Amino acid sequence: MIVILFGKSATGKDTVLRKLRDEYGYIPIISTTTRPMRVKEKQGVDYNFVSKEEFLKMIEQDSLIEYRSYNTLVNGIPDTWYYGVPKFAPIKGENFVVVLDLVGTEGFLKYFGNKDTFVVEISTDDAVRKQRAIRRGSFDETEWQRRLADDEVKFADGEKFRDVCIENDGTRSIHNIAMQIDNHVKEITAR
Repeated sequence: MIVILFGKSATGKDTVLRKLRDEYGYIPIISTTTRPMRVKEKQGVDYNFVSKEEFLKMIEQDSLIEYRSYNTLVNGIPDTWYYGVPKFAPIKGENFVVVLDLVGTEGFLKYFGNKDTFVVEISTDDAVRKQRAIRRGSFDETEWQRRLADDEVKFADGEKFRDVCIENDGTRSIHNIAMQIDNHVKEITAR
């Protein structure tokens, strides 16, 4: 089973992924990106960080399940960041987890189908999201405002893709959220 986590910026998707990996043995599917590495991120753990040239070559070679680009401003300088997931074959009987946006989610659903996926939207209040974004480092207010506006548009149709929506506002532990997701997966795979 592939668990797809999606949600707006700073909703805690990566934290939930780590908990599913560390406590429940889910295998993380690592996305590839051209964006700069943040403080505390690690190559091959959080993302596979590559140059734009390398990423464009992956597109050209049709080696990605899905990919997308984001036009952004970093310290007032325009840039384009690319994100995508390389093609792979899941191992039967193993559970995987990946963090995607809606474009990525739709790409995964087309590539793998609905029977092998479980889609979870992680939702969080905007004020909580901003505090989390500040804590993770390299916060840029202009970029944050752009992401807020972009998220409103990009996640407007989230309901039609998700199997469940889970609130991560800090009142529940990440352990409980991961356990809820794992229980859903166990129910589905037991059928």
